[in-house]
Amino acid sequence: MNNTYNQSTPKIVGFAVISMIVIVMMYVFFIKDNGLTDKQSIVSTSTNQSTNSTTSSAGTASSNNSNSTQSVTTTYKDGTYTKTIDYRVPNGTNSLTVTMVVTNGAVDSVKTTSNYTDYESKYYISGFENSINTAVKGKKLSSLSIGRIGGASLTSNAFNNAVKNIRTDAV
Repeated sequence: MNNTYNQSTPKIVGFAVISMIVIVMMYVFFIKDNGLTDKQSIVSTSTNQSTNSTTSSAGTASSNNSNSTQSVTTTYKDGTYTKTIDYRVPNGTNSLTVTMVVTNGAVDSVKTTSNYTDYESKYYISGFENSINTAVKGKKLSSLSIGRIGGASLTSNAFNNAVKNIRTDAV
């Protein structure tokens, strides 16, 4: 029996352990805790300055009893809409207030205000707030949905939920 000590064995074992820890952390942070599913709440709602009405989207619906197709049209009132969404982050809860001006069924402007308590959120939210207006200006409210803006996936998800609530108020 040959009892020799291989100096690379502890390095290999250490690398394997660190790799597993990184994989588990990525799963927990990016996949399992993907945002707003279980603790999302709407904090405040206000709708102001309703004026014109425009057609923004069309969809189709089919009947089970016939081959007919029905067109569904949604109209959105021009105005300024504000929604606040609370959302979970790894170190607590943040809130995002979205104030959106809708004109002719499209986003004319958007302003966001965030409340956060940790440095990591500050970093991501800063990138989000610097980019959001140019990312959504001119887009149809009916189809507005953003991906990750400024690296802030949780804030972007909160924004999408605020947009859903604004659509409801703008009808």
